[in-house]
Amino acid sequence: MENPVKQVTQKQFFGNVTLLDGALIGASKITTEALLSKIKYIGNGTLKSGLIKSGVALASSLVAGKFKVVKIVSTGILIDGMEDVALGLYNFIKGKYSTKSENGQKVETFAGNYTN
Repeated sequence: MENPVKQVTQKQFFGNVTLLDGALIGASKITTEALLSKIKYIGNGTLKSGLIKSGVALASSLVAGKFKVVKIVSTGILIDGMEDVALGLYNFIKGKYSTKSENGQKVETFAGNYTN
């Protein structure tokens, strides 16, 4: 009888994605979001950061997408990028297309990075 853990983690529940792939994509999303948000030009949670991250994910997938690890990392970056796009558009729709001050910090909520 086959190992039940292996059966569950390697079964394709969501198209071609296994449960293990989903866990790795989630870990990739968290890790790459933390790393990329530290790059001043990219930031996090803005339309600009979402477009940059989505472009990086698309480019890396096109260049080296035949490798499973690249697919997993690219998918994590794409999910984070699309989350940023959604947040940027939400902030725009809510009328926050301007720099505002929160507790003495300068925050650009639509197209720029979070800055002090």
